[in-house]
This record gives sequence, structure tokens and C-alpha cells, in this order.
Amino acid sequence: MKINYISLLGMLVLASCSNNLEQVIDEKEFIDGKVLKINVTAGDFAVEGKVESRISDNGAVSIFEENDRVGLIVLENGQPIEKNNIPFIYNGNEWAFDLQTAQTEGKSIYYYNSAKTNLTYIMYYPYSSAADNITSVEELKNKFTPKEIQSTEADYRVSDLLVWSKESASALETLNAEMKHAYSSFSLEVSMNGTLDDAVSGGSATEYSAGEVTNLTFIIKGKTLTPYKAEDGTYRYILPADFTGDVTWSYTNEDKNYSNTRSISSAEANKRYVQKESFANGVYTFEKAQVGDFYCVTSDGLKGYLVPKDVNPEILKGRNCLGIVFRVKVDGQDAVPYNDSFVYHGSVVALTDASEGLKWTNGTTESINNWVSSWSTSTDLNGLNITEKTKPQGWANTEAIKAYNETVEESKKVQQIAKLNEFATSNQIPGTSTGWYWPSIFELRTMVCGQGREEMSVAEPMHNDGMKVLESQYSVIQSILNLENQTLFLEGDYWSSTEVSATNAYSFNMKHDKGWFNQSGNGKNGQSYRLKPVFAF
Repeated sequence: MKINYISLLGMLVLASCSNNLEQVIDEKEFIDGKVLKINVTAGDFAVEGKVESRISDNGAVSIFEENDRVGLIVLENGQPIEKNNIPFIYNGNEWAFDLQTAQTEGKSIYYYNSAKTNLTYIMYYPYSSAADNITSVEELKNKFTPKEIQSTEADYRVSDLLVWSKESASALETLNAEMKHAYSSFSLEVSMNGTLDDAVSGGSATEYSAGEVTNLTFIIKGKTLTPYKAEDGTYRYILPADFTGDVTWSYTNEDKNYSNTRSISSAEANKRYVQKESFANGVYTFEKAQVGDFYCVTSDGLKGYLVPKDVNPEILKGRNCLGIVFRVKVDGQDAVPYNDSFVYHGSVVALTDASEGLKWTNGTTESINNWVSSWSTSTDLNGLNITEKTKPQGWANTEAIKAYNETVEESKKVQQIAKLNEFATSNQIPGTSTGWYWPSIFELRTMVCGQGREEMSVAEPMHNDGMKVLESQYSVIQSILNLENQTLFLEGDYWSSTEVSATNAYSFNMKHDKGWFNQSGNGKNGQSYRLKPVFAF
């Protein structure tokens, strides 16, 4: 526990700055050194069971904070002294008589006087003028009951009344006050644990903390309440005096709802009732994919797996992470058109670019879409239209352009394919996936705007929800994986695999405040733009 000291020596300097301090400080008594001194400690809750107690209550007052105020009540022969309920304030290092409050409320410093007898001293936190003329701890408790709403730190702390009292036959020159909690506290600690799907032959999978719970509430005496979330992650609530009854709680994790109840009979003051819950929510498989997850490869290079978006990023150290999930399976939406060779779970954007800047073609331009329409193939690419801009069909576009490149002379080849192939060779994807492909304009818009907000009819989207998520996740792992670039998308345009005409193709300008694309496209043999590979799993 931390001991905080107060001495009113030195207050004369402050007193000399005021014109109306006669009622506050008696200079003769001050010089005689008869000012009452106090030493204050704030005790921790007595924690039930074998749960380890913490020195700091992380939101109560086991360690006081700057500008906290305590009140001192002094009784002589059971009656409060004149101008009682004396305020003291903490400056972050030591306590001092709260001169400003004393002046405002007409309070006086209390001086030690050896002639005084039959005294009662009461100290409490937090200070309030409403305690004037109170004569007992029970009156304090009746006056300052816990607030019903305790969701903020301020409301929680003001509900946590601390008290101390001492009777003495003679006056005390120094008060040693060990303050106790007047009410009881209920504390809920929830840990959700999961397992990565990263086990290799002869090894075990990695366990992890499965992120924070959401929508957590308590039900107390029939009312649904939001508790205070302390710095250590526990959820706390100061219970009413002599509480008897049930505390019910509920919360959500990964779209699953949980609830439980604890019965408490005659809650004891200064006691914390602790409830710990730990749930294992199973292996994090592809079926659980979320936008913002990280796609990694096992140490033997044989299997891909996901690391959930909200885990401690330290778990990513030493892992082969290929990219970030930007799109997931949603009922009623197209997955990866024309590829039925695997069950679609999500799409991943690479952490690095495949090219720093290339034109779309080697020089000569022609309608590749016309070539595709007459392309004789037995695959599901029959009928493909690579000018389609409202579907995530980058994989199909890429397969068609690769086939086109195989049939034409060098001057007509699409330049980006060679860079994409190089990237795929050095960043191999194990398991069932599409392999790396060139995203369509729709998929680039998804990365910027967010899934379900592509709004293809709008040239300049007024939102960048998708970009915010992806860049935020990239910043989480940038230093961990020693990535060279500071951002996932660099300023400037990225080519899509979506053609507009014989001469133009779509690109997307990845501005970090607001991306946009030109409805008429850009010249294939004009500007040199970047390529960001993606794949579906």
C-alpha cells in the first residue's frame, strides 16, 4: 500500500496571498506548531477465495490520483465541531489542506489542542459538502449510496465510499488513517481462449486469447447495467449496502452469446466478490474468417491458416504471414466467379506489391475481351466478360489474360502477368486456394470502401472503411514482420485486371483519405502503375 502524508506547515505562504483567511488560518496557532497532521493509507478490498489481490484497484482509490479530495470530520463529546467536514486535496505527491474549497464553504483548519478530550475522528473519500454535520460512518453510508450507473471511472470511484474512524480520550497530534471500503464490489474476469489451426506433423497447435468480449452487462435487482471496465480488463460494480440477491451477466464473443449468474447472500463491506470465466471457443478454422484476419503458412510450408484480427500481435512473431483478409463469404454475394474448384471462405491482399510500376501492355493495344469471347476452352471461363466491374472476378480475368498472353506476340502481351508470376513463385501458397491473381476493379474498390459498400455507380466514394481496417492491421504487424513500407497501399494508382476497351483499363488511385477510379479507365500503354496481388482461399 502507498502511504500519503499531509502536513500543513508551509501553508502560511499561501495564506499571505489571500485577503479573507482569518477564518481559515490562525497565525499564532500555526507558528506554535499545533496544526493537526494526518497520514493516510487506502486499503485494498479483501478478495474472496485464493484469487490474488492487486495493490491498485484500477479505478477505486487504493492509490490516490491528483486532485482527489478526502474529508475529515471531528466530533467533541459526540457533537461536530464548528465548520466541520474539513477538505484536503492530493496534488499527485502529497496532501494539503484544500484552501480554495475551505474559503468557498467557510471551513477552517483544525488545530491539535492537547486540552481537548473525548474526540472522534472520521475520514472519508470522496469529499462532499453534503457531509457537513454528519456524525457517524453509518450516516455517511446513508448519505452516499453507490450510484446505479457506474460505467465510467468517475461514477465507479464516487460510488466506492472509503471510510475510517477512531475514538480517542485525548487529542491526537497525528492521525494514522487506514481507510476501508464501505461497500462490497463484484468483479468479473472473462477470458476467451482459442486455438490456431497451425499444427504440423508431430507438433501441437498454438493457443491464444480470443479477444475481448462485447456488449457486456450486469443485471442487478432487475435492472440491466453497464459495469466499469478497470485497467486490468476486469468488469466491476460497487454493490448496494447489505446486498442480497443475484448478479447476472451476459456478453458476446465472435457472434456467440454467453450468460451466467452468481448468488450473493448478505454482501460484506470491504469485500470483493470475484467471478472468473474461461471459455475455449475451439480451433480458428477458415469458416470463422473475418475481414482483418492474417493469413499465414505453417512452419513446414504445407498448410495455410488464419490468425484472428484482434489477438495480441506478438503471436505473429516468426510466422510466415502472406496477407490480410479483405473479403469473406457472405450469403447472397458472389464469391470468386468461374472458380468452383474449392469452397470459398475469403480473399487475401498481399502485404507487398508485385510491381512498382508497369504499363498495362507492352505497347500494342487491342480488345482482350473480344479475344476472350471467341476463346475456345473447356473451362468454366466460357462466356467471361473481363469488362465486368460489379463482381469480384479478378481470378477469372487473370486466367483469361494469361491464356491471351500465350497466343500473341511480345508487343501485345499484358506486362503485369510476368510480374505476377514472379511474385507467385517467391510467395507460394500451400493448400487449396486460387493462387495469386490480379484483382478486378470491384475487388480494389472492396479494399478501399469495405465489403458491401463498393457502390460501383459512384466515381468517388465518400468513405474508406475498408482502407481503414486494412491499413490499421498492416500497422499492427509492420514492425513485427520488418516490412519495408510504412503503409499497405502506397500513394498512387494500382492497375486492375478489368478492361474498359481496346485502349483503356481500370486503375484505382489508393489515396489514403479517399480512393477513386476513372469511369472511362486509363490508357493501357500510357501510365505505369503498381500491381497488388490477391488470392482466395
